Amino acid sequence: MVASPSSEATSLRLLELWFETTQWLLERTARFPKHLRHTLTERIELGALTTLELLTSASYRKGRSKEAQLREASDRMNALRILLRLAYSLRVLPNDVFEEAARRLVECGALLGGWIRQQQQPPGGSAEPG
Repeated sequence: MVASPSSEATSLRLLELWFETTQWLLERTARFPKHLRHTLTERIELGALTTLELLTSASYRKGRSKEAQLREASDRMNALRILLRLAYSLRVLPNDVFEEAARRLVECGALLGGWIRQQQQPPGGSAEPG
């Protein structure tokens, strides 16, 4: 079964936006102090990259495994929000960078939430097993 055009458009837009966000985050974390390199910096980078991998993998899957990967990506995004808040509290993220990061995460989170909701709806209105 082929995904609906709106599902494909949502996933493509989210993948594109998260790719750009990951690149943007990696450029910012490269400027973090060395004493945070193996803790906060690494966790932010790993969270962004793992989310990118999960979203990419989910775009090629069907059924429950897709939904599970999307939910894990959502959990990773939520953890990333907390890590970025911590970076801001430690003053390694300037206010404008923190605001941009928050804006990007909200936009990606909304797209991801929509994608997850689309997975919960039966295709074509019928209840087929996934």
